[in-house]
Amino acid sequence: MYKCLSLLGFSALLSLQACQSIQLLPVYSIAADKETAPDFSVFKKLLKNNRVVMLGEFCHGAKEINQLRKSFIQYLHEDLGYELLLFESGIGEGISIEFERKELSATQMVTAGVTGPWHTEDYVEIMQYIKVNPDLHVAGFDVQRTGRSFDRWVQKALPTITPNPETYQQVETLYTEMLRLFRNRKVKADEGLEGKYAHLSKLYRDLANLLVENETAVKNKFGEKVAALMIRTLSNRQAYLDYFMDFKRSNDYRARWTARDSLMANNALWLINNLYPDKKIIIHAHNFHISKYNEKELTMGEILAEQLGEELYAIGVFGGKGAYANNGRKSEEMSLTKAKHDIQQIVLGAPHEISIFPIPDTPKAELNWLFEPILVNHSFINLENDRELIPVKAFDAVVGIKGISPPKYIN
Repeated sequence: MYKCLSLLGFSALLSLQACQSIQLLPVYSIAADKETAPDFSVFKKLLKNNRVVMLGEFCHGAKEINQLRKSFIQYLHEDLGYELLLFESGIGEGISIEFERKELSATQMVTAGVTGPWHTEDYVEIMQYIKVNPDLHVAGFDVQRTGRSFDRWVQKALPTITPNPETYQQVETLYTEMLRLFRNRKVKADEGLEGKYAHLSKLYRDLANLLVENETAVKNKFGEKVAALMIRTLSNRQAYLDYFMDFKRSNDYRARWTARDSLMANNALWLINNLYPDKKIIIHAHNFHISKYNEKELTMGEILAEQLGEELYAIGVFGGKGAYANNGRKSEEMSLTKAKHDIQQIVLGAPHEISIFPIPDTPKAELNWLFEPILVNHSFINLENDRELIPVKAFDAVVGIKGISPPKYIN
């Protein structure tokens, strides 16, 4: 029989509601007993040929998923040699996490670099681990900005690249104002907005050109990787302005989401193949972004799967019951249906607090649910608010955590 791998520290033979009776292999429990070391050794087989591992989440605000991520990152780094960690956070903001880790506290690394919903105590612990492990490199891959730390790098670079730094000193402040206008639904694509967009786009193009023209001086001052990341970030700023201005003109949400995931995929591939070509990589992001297939939308995971093939391994993560925090940090209770094909019923029917279900190449009687449409509530799947996906098309494994709760925020 195909083994359903449980993440608890003992084995048993039990039945699942959604699966028939199956053999259970102990892997790891995220129980509160911190004296028990996590055991992820099963991944030595599961990830034997995978250079890139993507770990998802059904929302951005679950304490237990954050804690699982921290332990999993540590295992992948220490035991399997993964040395590059990519966050679903701004590519420019990730510069500070990687290159200011000695100067910044772990809390400052969180607020400088990662997206707002991850400003939690759990992420402070992740940054504490990063601080003391310089061989674990970090970067963001999102085209969206997730902080204000990139402005520091712009200000430090200006005297090196132009005799007129005052021309560009407010560029990130202007970007903040533009983001506010873009996200205001009452603001239309009128002549005023078009003018602000054209002006700011030109500033970023000119600034990027100055960095390229003075790349040697920038490399001498900051190092080769920082110079490359700064140029890439300025390109991302222009790309974001372009696709959001297009969105204001057309109100085409599908084009907007396609542009974002395409740019994130391109950033990730650039980091993987150009900046860190010799590293094994961990990517963590929302389940939507890491999904290798989506019937309605183009996802980052689908693009990466086409480019990386068998090197890529995607793990979708889901919860059973409890509450989580939405992106606005508001607590939302997890309602439960009675449908047997509900992922929550399967997670709650598992005999352990946290279970991983590796997806086999061919269907097995006890794991048919991985090959059939399954109900996934409390998570973004596509713009049409569908609630069903087929796990085998989207992921290589599914992780279920029975109890979910909101994280504790640091600001």
